[in-house]
Amino acid sequence: MEPITSPSQYPVAIVTGASSGLGLSLTHHLLRKNYHVVLADINPPPIPSPSPPSSPPPAILTTTNYLNPNRNLSTSQLPLPPSRTTFIRTDVASWDSQCSLFRQTYEKFGRIDFLAANAGILDTFDLSGGSGNSGVESQVAGVFGVEGGELERDVLGTIRKEAEEEEEIPKPNMQTLEVNFVGVVYGVWLARHYFLKNKKMKKEKKLGDISSDGDFANGGDGGDSVSGRIVITSSQSGIYGIAVQSIYCASKHALVGLTRSLGHPKSPYTTHPTHKILINAILPSFMQTNILPPTFFEQLPKGYITPMSTVLHAYDHFLPGGEKEYEAGLCAECVGEEVVFRDQVEVANELARACLGVLVEGEGVGWGGGIW
Repeated sequence: MEPITSPSQYPVAIVTGASSGLGLSLTHHLLRKNYHVVLADINPPPIPSPSPPSSPPPAILTTTNYLNPNRNLSTSQLPLPPSRTTFIRTDVASWDSQCSLFRQTYEKFGRIDFLAANAGILDTFDLSGGSGNSGVESQVAGVFGVEGGELERDVLGTIRKEAEEEEEIPKPNMQTLEVNFVGVVYGVWLARHYFLKNKKMKKEKKLGDISSDGDFANGGDGGDSVSGRIVITSSQSGIYGIAVQSIYCASKHALVGLTRSLGHPKSPYTTHPTHKILINAILPSFMQTNILPPTFFEQLPKGYITPMSTVLHAYDHFLPGGEKEYEAGLCAECVGEEVVFRDQVEVANELARACLGVLVEGEGVGWGGGIW
């Protein structure tokens, strides 16, 4: 990858898990907002099939026409302009792979402005005694009352019997946590490093000025004190306990905790006077992506699927020009047509409030300072 001689005058986004589903839709959404997008995924993005002459693609690809269910052109068939997109094969669970992703991106564009930490997988190990994804259809179907076909469920889904006669207990496969949580921690830490480089470049007047409307039209970051923004893909199961996919559920809860901690009003990420990093999360309900098998969606009751447009609207809240562009630590649950910002639970009592105050302020426990 050839480095450019001067920084891009337009914002640069990294999207993990960008080759399908939400990540691919977000990529197209960001392209319409004048971003350069780096697609980070294990697999390359799909190559669109040539459109028949009788149904040419629209001259302008808008959110409405590419999400319109009446259109024959799916997101996977939309072209990715080579001048605006770069694919970098990335295993988010690998520190070395993510280091290479961020290094290559910065070397090419001279800046990184936004990270969508979106990559995620379902359970690769079933704590209830099964073998992971093999039983996901039956497990989820049983909990949500879907009946029929491949989704019929026994007491514990498609769970293999406990091998009591085995002498060794199998070690749990922790790939779900490594991808869903550890990979996000890696991404946040690397993004912070390169976001701070953005601030240095702006001081040296090597990045464009902020436009009057706070958007990226001239290469600005939407605010003099903001070095970069991160949106983490958690899940509706990150705030509710569910009876299946336990490790997945735990990983998504962890992402909510990470978001609320780093986005806390007194976090070093949000309080620095000149280079804030704003971190928020989206928590989608059922979306028709490849994380669940097609047969599941075929038998899901009508109206249970959250449209992609709802989730993209949640992203818009956090991007420059959005209603929440200068806020952090927010968790946006996306259900049906609604985006609902979920509050933390109330403290149990005044003692709990005081204990939390010690954790935040560090009073009497000998810590302080920051990461900057």
